[in-house]
Amino acid sequence: MAVPFAGALSLRGIAREKRYNNYSTSTDPGNNLSLTNMSTGTQFGLINTANSIANRPDTSTPHAMSEWYNYDHDKTSLTIPTVGTGTVSVSSGILSMIGNVSATGGATVTARGHVASSNTTAPTLSNNQFTETHPTGGTGQYTTSRSTNQILTAPSGTTYYIRAYATNSQGTAYGSSRSILITSQGQI
Repeated sequence: MAVPFAGALSLRGIAREKRYNNYSTSTDPGNNLSLTNMSTGTQFGLINTANSIANRPDTSTPHAMSEWYNYDHDKTSLTIPTVGTGTVSVSSGILSMIGNVSATGGATVTARGHVASSNTTAPTLSNNQFTETHPTGGTGQYTTSRSTNQILTAPSGTTYYIRAYATNSQGTAYGSSRSILITSQGQI
């Protein structure tokens, strides 16, 4: 029996057909049924017997009929989001930081924002001096801001490194670092 590899696959329908539409144990003594990937021609066995290891093309794909009921063959692997750090600028005493989440990694982005530190060139959520969180998740460009009064207390010559971040169920991703310098005049 051949079914399309991409798209809906009703395994209950296949099982029903096997049981009730002329697939008997006399013509199919092993009580086996296989599916063929229409794109590659690879056959996957749907096997009701326990001693079916030799018929499996790999161990990641289910082969007993009961294993297929909750299997999503089109499932993509989840990864951390893809995030980039945009421009960092100062205007009227406000430090504005732009970030962009270009991909969710297949899971909902639950937090995004910026982290900054003068102690490391690659600040993270666990080693930063300040964090600004954007109120919404998702993809697209976002901006966070912070009053420069809160960072101008640093000694002159201090460099802050700022990175965008985004978090989903798989972890947190960071964009590249941008830097700002506290000058001797108490300016950025």
